[in-house]
Amino acid sequence: MKPIDSQPPLYLRAADIIRGEILSGRMRSGDRLVETRLAADLGISRAPVREALKLLRAEGLVGEEPNRGAFVTSLSDADIIENL
Repeated sequence: MKPIDSQPPLYLRAADIIRGEILSGRMRSGDRLVETRLAADLGISRAPVREALKLLRAEGLVGEEPNRGAFVTSLSDADIIENL
């Protein structure tokens, strides 16, 4: 029998990377987050990216508008400290 792989799910790892990009300032307030581009950059399919964006939306780091898609929200210094 093989041991159980204990790595976190792919969408959580994707969320960690995207969160890091946002909190570091490499992704700025108002930047569009295009699933296909993020998936290509991360070398994964769109499904885990979609789930990662949902998680980051719940955390307040990502917003979404109809006909505009997902984008990085404006963050205060307190927001950044809270999410570190």
